Amino acid sequence: MAPFDSIDPLFGTNPIGFSFPTEDDPLVFDMATSAMTWYGLILAKAQGADIPHDMAIDHEGNPTTNPGQAMKGALLPFDRGYKGSALGMVIEVVAGPLVRAAYCDVAGEGEWGSLFIAIDPEVVVGREEFKRNCSDLIRKIKASRRREGADALRLPGERARSFRRTAQETGMVEIDDALLRELGYLQSAAGGG
Repeated sequence: MAPFDSIDPLFGTNPIGFSFPTEDDPLVFDMATSAMTWYGLILAKAQGADIPHDMAIDHEGNPTTNPGQAMKGALLPFDRGYKGSALGMVIEVVAGPLVRAAYCDVAGEGEWGSLFIAIDPEVVVGREEFKRNCSDLIRKIKASRRREGADALRLPGERARSFRRTAQETGMVEIDDALLRELGYLQSAAGGG
């Protein structure tokens, strides 16, 4: 990802995630600090599809919808602005210099780093009270008014949890055919591959 007003891909797509216990399933939030994930570029390239406008720039800093050109250039911050760039930089710091890992590693020669922080709610408010309060927060969000046209309020992690449950129940994971072809597991319709 390019820092704000830069055209060089200095930051990783730098995911950030949080997980909070509740009385039921945990509340999980996970996002890339870039406008799209690197996997999104790989999948679009494998499918021969364009990526949405305003997600990436080519090597010269020009906007591009071509995933291959984006891979040679840089992704933009998730908000296309300085706040998303700053969040990406902070994650670069805590997953790079703070843990003696690579940072601003354009060539990809260093070791990637990660930082995990665990906070025991027992020392702050108590685990059971924290779980109750998180569950109550979720209930209040789910009970809130929806904008016109919205069928339901979906919380972070619900879609992924649904995919995981389906995979566990069926024993199968759905993978895009274009990606399988790119990886050499399927032959193309033309017989190659």
